Amino acid sequence: MKKIFTIILTALMISGCVGETKETESIKVNEEQKIMTTINQENQIQIQIGNKIFNATLENNPTVEAFLKKLPLDIELEELNGNEKYYRFNEIFPTDDSNPKNIHTGDLMLFNGNYFVLFYKDFSTGYSYTRLGKIDNIEELTEAVGKGAIKIKITK
Repeated sequence: MKKIFTIILTALMISGCVGETKETESIKVNEEQKIMTTINQENQIQIQIGNKIFNATLENNPTVEAFLKKLPLDIELEELNGNEKYYRFNEIFPTDDSNPKNIHTGDLMLFNGNYFVLFYKDFSTGYSYTRLGKIDNIEELTEAVGKGAIKIKITK
């Protein structure tokens, strides 16, 4: 009888520990999700082109931190090569250039330390950029940017 009581008591103690571990893990997961949601919200911007709004998710790097300090922006982007629009800042941003090899519609990059570039077509490249982020909803982007220079608003 004493042996059965010891087995039952041990089983209850183990199940109590497992429950506490699962609860602790659940709390940790919830806290991590809250932190990631906060980071994602802080690195979200909107780009308005005409009457269209495009949401973008930015990277977490020193270039983006410096870029976010410039917002809100009302700027005019010039056309280049039939696949990108760019704006030249007067100051140089921190960079961490690399060659992405492939550019995708909606990519937001910094070229040469002071050129903000919005890409609206996919293509291969030999140039190096610092990645700023990517437009999330690219479905109507190419149509919205049209041909030639465009005025855009960028806000948090």
